[in-house]
Amino acid sequence: NDTLYLYNYEFNKLKKIPINELSSLAYLSPYISDNDEKSYQDYMIGFRLEQNISFDNSKYSNTFACFGTENPFVENQMVRIEWEKISPKDLPNQLRNINTQSQSYIYKFKFNNKTYFLQDLIGEDEIKERILTILDKKNNIIFTKKFIKGEGAEFQNVNPKNGESDYQWTGNLLRNQPSVIFGFLSESFGCESITFIKENFSTLYINCDNRH
Repeated sequence: NDTLYLYNYEFNKLKKIPINELSSLAYLSPYISDNDEKSYQDYMIGFRLEQNISFDNSKYSNTFACFGTENPFVENQMVRIEWEKISPKDLPNQLRNINTQSQSYIYKFKFNNKTYFLQDLIGEDEIKERILTILDKKNNIIFTKKFIKGEGAEFQNVNPKNGESDYQWTGNLLRNQPSVIFGFLSESFGCESITFIKENFSTLYINCDNRH
């Protein structure tokens, strides 16, 4: 009795498909040969969507999927972040002590009475650490988070103003939940988690099949 909800936050398009109208399928992983002994983990299992979807056939970029009895998505409240590069001297005083390295790239973005600051700390000619700090309209720090690359995870490029990349997004995505932000890491063996803009609030892991 559940429904598949597909929400493209870039174009604000929501598609609802009852599960009983979808056909299931299983593709054998390209890493498994016909002669190998097989288990269910060797298959990519899901639903066939192509005959049901009117989205542009870009393989659902900037789209989330959810199964359930109710639509979890808030529509038309996500925005693409457009970072403005600023000088370290333009940082608010309370943020200057965060940057402990001599070289960094600093970016700024304003949205919904909040100001976002992103600091990329540089070492050995590469980004070593990425720090996100969000201030309210009174310049109080309401959220901070560090991003560190690891095995299979690299830093995404920041979205420039009037640029083509659209990795970082923020806004209200899920009903009855804090606003979100995501798009700072590129994962090779999974998907990046969605970060809620609220201190001590758990991140939301995205289930995906990202095998190569």
